[in-house]
Amino acid sequence: MTTMNRVHAVTARQHGVIAYAQLLELGWTRAAVRHLVRSGRLRRVHRSVYAPAGLCLAPAGRARAAVMACGDGAALSHFSAAALWDLRDHWPLLPQVTVPNATGSTGPKGIELHHSLTLAVPESVTGIPVTTIARTLDDIAPRLQVPSLKAAVRQAERLHNLDLTELRPRATALRHVLDRYVTGSGLTQDELEPLFLELCAGYGIPLPETQVTFGAYRADFVWRDVGLIVETDGRQSHDGFVAYREDRVRDRALKRSGYEVLHFTYAEVVDEPAAVAAEVIEARRCLRSRGPTAPRLW
Repeated sequence: MTTMNRVHAVTARQHGVIAYAQLLELGWTRAAVRHLVRSGRLRRVHRSVYAPAGLCLAPAGRARAAVMACGDGAALSHFSAAALWDLRDHWPLLPQVTVPNATGSTGPKGIELHHSLTLAVPESVTGIPVTTIARTLDDIAPRLQVPSLKAAVRQAERLHNLDLTELRPRATALRHVLDRYVTGSGLTQDELEPLFLELCAGYGIPLPETQVTFGAYRADFVWRDVGLIVETDGRQSHDGFVAYREDRVRDRALKRSGYEVLHFTYAEVVDEPAAVAAEVIEARRCLRSRGPTAPRLW
């Protein structure tokens, strides 16, 4: 294999880029590298980082080049890392990189450089050193609106099985999201039940029957007079593939028998009691208006 073919073999593995030190390892001298650039066979992407001339780098290639240009220990970070982890569907205009040192230089031109003394050993995605998913969420949280941050957290959980209960975020915005959707999610039904009954009493909603058995199924709260069922979902009892499927099978069976089924999370019951109460009251009103036909009971 010729030396130039070896260059192409390396760039093919590295999203189209190669470092100056790698060129020297392949046998090129400094003068030869300068000649390759002058002759148009290579183009400089950043200081000491090159790409074959005429090759249009994809975002991942620009990201790999940026990390290479920032030296040992550097990691793709912030919104660039979020794009690489598929937490966001678009890349930032400039690659964002964090280096493991105190505030210093602005870094190579065309790179948004960040400094951190707490940067852990980077992970690697398709060969690109990148901040961990937890660190990435922490880094982008202050710059996102709540809906966008929630979407990124959901992607992290869905695509990468990130255990949200293990996160110890620095960013206030991320802590607020986790407080809302994670805190209390492990409560059992015995612990959730009194919270919901207290909500009903506080908003003048007739108290429902609790833990009612319908054939093979059990419902958390039942108003037989209008055919309404409410389920309060603690993650502990509703997480996992089996529970996910069984919950939906049960809901369909109950609806076929004439019951309307509403689901509320722990966070909704605790943080948005007025909204939950309003939805229950409206559901009861709508169901009552359909007439005296009662749902079929098991």
